[in-house]
Amino acid sequence: MCADLHVVGQLCRLDLYHRQSAPVFCDLQQVAQTCQLALQRIQYHNQHATPAEQDESRYLSVDPTPAAPSSTPANELRAKLVDEEARIFDRYRAMFALRNKGGQEAVTALGEAFGSQSALLKHEVAYVLGQMQDAGAVTTLR
Repeated sequence: MCADLHVVGQLCRLDLYHRQSAPVFCDLQQVAQTCQLALQRIQYHNQHATPAEQDESRYLSVDPTPAAPSSTPANELRAKLVDEEARIFDRYRAMFALRNKGGQEAVTALGEAFGSQSALLKHEVAYVLGQMQDAGAVTTLR
């Protein structure tokens, strides 16, 4: 495990990320985005020490990011999810909030993310659609 983390650190140049406070892209977008998610998760949890700030989820998974607030309208979450310029961390927060909202509007919004350039995001969208166990998600996943 430590060796794997060392390799990821070498590929993404995490030291540069910390110094420059900007994403540094390695050769593999999925690895770079995974590094960004990990660093932004650490930053988020350092700034938000109390878990009470997070909405409850009926899913028992350990998500790589907290969901966006449940009060966020679905159309705003959809817009963030499909925004290729947004940070991957914020796109994930929108994705998990849509999953938590459930229903056809959320399934449709999540399905739109399959048009993303990010293979990592599309993988996670497929996973959360499966978690939702919504009959409408079956059509989206086909």
